[in-house]
Amino acid sequence: MNQIKKYMSKYSWSFLWFFIGSISLFFSNGRWSIPLSIWIVTICFLRFVRIQGIITGFVSVLLISFLSNIFIWKGILPLPSPLYFIVCFISAIFFAIPFLIEKTFQGKLGVISSTIIYPCSFVLFSYLYYLINPSGTFGSIAYSQSEITLLQIVSITGIWGIIFLIGWTASIIVHVMENRNQLKKLKSALLLYSVVLVCVILYGEVKMQVLNTQRGAVRIAGIIHDFEFNKSVKDNILEFKNYARTTEKEIFNDSKKCARAGAKIIFWQETALTIFKEDEDSLLSRAKEFAEQQKIFLGISLLSITHSFPNEPGENKILWFTPDGKESFHYFKAYPTPSENIISGDKVIKTMETDWARLSSAICFDLDFPSYVSKFAKMKINLLTVPANDWREITPYHASIALFRAIENGFSVVRVTGKGLSVAYDSNGKQIASSNYFTNQNRSFIAEVPIGNNVAVFPYAVDFLPVMCFFGMLLLIISVIKLKIKLFQSE
Repeated sequence: MNQIKKYMSKYSWSFLWFFIGSISLFFSNGRWSIPLSIWIVTICFLRFVRIQGIITGFVSVLLISFLSNIFIWKGILPLPSPLYFIVCFISAIFFAIPFLIEKTFQGKLGVISSTIIYPCSFVLFSYLYYLINPSGTFGSIAYSQSEITLLQIVSITGIWGIIFLIGWTASIIVHVMENRNQLKKLKSALLLYSVVLVCVILYGEVKMQVLNTQRGAVRIAGIIHDFEFNKSVKDNILEFKNYARTTEKEIFNDSKKCARAGAKIIFWQETALTIFKEDEDSLLSRAKEFAEQQKIFLGISLLSITHSFPNEPGENKILWFTPDGKESFHYFKAYPTPSENIISGDKVIKTMETDWARLSSAICFDLDFPSYVSKFAKMKINLLTVPANDWREITPYHASIALFRAIENGFSVVRVTGKGLSVAYDSNGKQIASSNYFTNQNRSFIAEVPIGNNVAVFPYAVDFLPVMCFFGMLLLIISVIKLKIKLFQSE
């Protein structure tokens, strides 16, 4: 009878864990993100699922994850209703499956193995979701984190290292709860976890304080100017051309002000100007002349269209010019968003040598694909300029992703954003400057950006941790199967 009462008490308490985890889940990512929340969520749900049966635990986590996704991504994921709910549900499945796997292996593994099965599966299914997600890593729980020392580990592991640590911490804490009267059983697992955690923190401190190779700084300016022609271009061609000429004049005037303020590198927000393809040569001539007159490196971001647009896709690109009036390179957006009617870029990385840095560009959504951005690091750049364009609901969430790309690849990142947050990060991910479109009336963004390459293993080992987690899980599964066969044979 006492055993039954004890079990019922434990069973009832499990729903308190579920309740705390569910509330925290609404603040774990997206619009109301609080960094500590996802750590609480994984602890509570892991404890709940280990107490409950497989079906009850898995289905409960799946449903509350689906419900929270509907609320925390509203407005951030601009998808039509049926597709939005489907994406929210698929995301919930990939989040819930690792809890199911951990419960399945409960009591079947050794001490250390039992604590790493959840973080390994957490990383693996986060990675698998990234592979099938048209939005790349957008929405990853890693982006909810902001502690700069802890985040330095992504220079080795990418965001997967952060996900592993969150999952491993939850697993260790839950195992301590369940074995609080027999902690000696967990001695080896606790020692391993403690050593790794201390190494991660020490690495972050040493990387920022001792291994910092940043030298000097360059003044960089971004021009924030939305091109808002809300009529049918096809039916208002003359009016559109006049509007484009007026906008062009305003943007060059803003660029001149920034040059006079000492900016040596100036570039425009994503699609700051929309023009017909036939008018592009005139714009390029003016850009060359302007760069030469102001003695600056100039990046002009535009949407180039034909008279058949939107039936014929446009070109979302940035073109760079040197202080001697020559065109350096042009870059087309590599990953169009699902709603963009533009051609996809060829994903060929091009660079430009300046007096301060080797510079390259990516455009907005491109930064959600860490494997792609790692190619820039392999080209030995130390400054990535990113024209972008967001909206209120996605601000500041989307801009914070640039922080991770800076640390992963060891270069400075400047993201100039229309209708969003413009930011500049050094190669350690330290924020140098920021400007919110919705609270700052100044339509130019200027920052003194430190230049220099920092420690970055990730570009050369992009998938290393997810692959290791896959093989780790495979070995654990094989060991359990072998044990079951051995027990069967002994009977």
